[in-house]
Amino acid sequence: AFEKFLIVDSFVNTGYNMMQAEFGLGKQIGEMHFGLSSGMWSLVNVVADPITPIILEYQIGVTNRRLSPNIAIRMGYGINTAKDIETKKETIKQPNYMLMQGFIGCTFSLLRRMDLDCYGGYTLMSAKGQSSGFLTVAASIRFHRTTKPKNRD
Repeated sequence: AFEKFLIVDSFVNTGYNMMQAEFGLGKQIGEMHFGLSSGMWSLVNVVADPITPIILEYQIGVTNRRLSPNIAIRMGYGINTAKDIETKKETIKQPNYMLMQGFIGCTFSLLRRMDLDCYGGYTLMSAKGQSSGFLTVAASIRFHRTTKPKNRD
């Protein structure tokens, strides 16, 4: 009963002061999804250089229903694209970030090969011993290829 799906994700998040857009690839095995994504995270209320995340995702949920609850955990590394700040006395290096996101949500089956995931959760960013976090609302459109039609009641 292990159906295997190649999944192409597009992921858009909006959190407090942050907009995230990502593209990823993943594999569905049974009720588990494993994925890898990258894209751009940017602050929206201030002028700032974007962060390029590299994210690993694990998601579990019921996959054979039109409306399926799920839980997602995403962890990764954020590459800061800002240039170092040079002063007369020193150079201040811009930090890269450790990233972690936890979500609870639902998957809506739109078409036989397309799903919409809607999530609510929390994003944590940590660098140089300091961290900050914010509530996050996310949506993801998944396009998948399957060798067998999915049974979606």
